[in-house]
Amino acid sequence: MKACHYTESGSERVKEFYFPGEFCFLYLSWLTGQPASYQIEAAEDSVVTEIPLSWLDTRDAEATVLRLLRMQLAFKERKEEMFLLHSPAQRYQYVLKHFPVWTSLLSQKQLAAYIGITEVSLSRIRGRLNKR
Repeated sequence: MKACHYTESGSERVKEFYFPGEFCFLYLSWLTGQPASYQIEAAEDSVVTEIPLSWLDTRDAEATVLRLLRMQLAFKERKEEMFLLHSPAQRYQYVLKHFPVWTSLLSQKQLAAYIGITEVSLSRIRGRLNKR
């Protein structure tokens, strides 16, 4: 699954990828009560469990919400750190280290877009790293 947006020109921008067993929803929409400006899409057949966002605002959900927000904040901070502190090659290596399964589940185009480079640049990076 992926959280994504399509520009007026038709290009896709992916905010995040989600894999089996991961919890995904549009946090900003829940936090603000506003409609989302992008969507979650399933790229293949998926089993989806629906939980009303209103449940997250109940007392029964407090511990779950705290864990979710902590996990999301840590993930966001790591992703921002990856973009701020690392070159494209280091970003690719970061993905390899922290999300090794992604290279088998995502296309080269998807992976390149996630780390903010073109497919050609990713291909060159992969070639250089494989020569070592």
